[in-house]
Amino acid sequence: MGEMVLPVAIVPAMVFGVAAAVKSTDLEGLRRALVGFGVPPRTAVPLGRSLVTCEFAVALALVVPPWARVGGLGALLLLTLFSGVIALNLMLGRTRVCDCFGGLKATSVGWSTVARNALIAVLAAFVAADGHPHWLFAGLAVVMSALWAGLWAREAGEVRAGLFAPPFSLRDESGRTRSLDDLLARGPPLLLVFSDLPSGPHAALLPQVARWQRTHEDDVTIAVLSGGPEPCPSPRPAVTDHDGC
Repeated sequence: MGEMVLPVAIVPAMVFGVAAAVKSTDLEGLRRALVGFGVPPRTAVPLGRSLVTCEFAVALALVVPPWARVGGLGALLLLTLFSGVIALNLMLGRTRVCDCFGGLKATSVGWSTVARNALIAVLAAFVAADGHPHWLFAGLAVVMSALWAGLWAREAGEVRAGLFAPPFSLRDESGRTRSLDDLLARGPPLLLVFSDLPSGPHAALLPQVARWQRTHEDDVTIAVLSGGPEPCPSPRPAVTDHDGC
């Protein structure tokens, strides 16, 4: 193993080691994640256990010099598989929450996830090739890093399916402070309507929201979050960031 290979191998080894360790403590969460990506429920449990075993094996092989190149190849194959599944779901318009690191941090996948995997795959390929030619892998790593950073920055400003609702604590039309946890504690699913009430299209939506609230009162909690000034004829329950409506 070349002198430059072992330090590089530590990065994918840590990624796979942490992912496997955390997944092994939340196998049910891993099962749900696999089902969400289209794996049949009956297959998800054994596949999840096999995945954790493979990740542990890859992490260990990467830091053992005689097996480092095999570990790099294994990491490359797993990352290619993961990226292919994620890319397929994205192309089909299916945004999923990925438990890539088990219960440590569940995040919504996007093209930045594919770019991140590609960067780690470049490092794994570098190890599998024993560091030759190093200039090629260095260039690919720079390109993948820039692509990942650019996609992550773009996605960070987007609101898309699969993202978690931001926490808030605002006053409703009666002056009572409401939070996201309060609304979720009611039991039914929660629908948040973010609205700029003074604008025409948003104000025109409110009667329809009120009808939804009356019709589906027992099935879903519907709350309107608005930054508009008073007066605003918002339906109940409404949550705003000012006194009044």
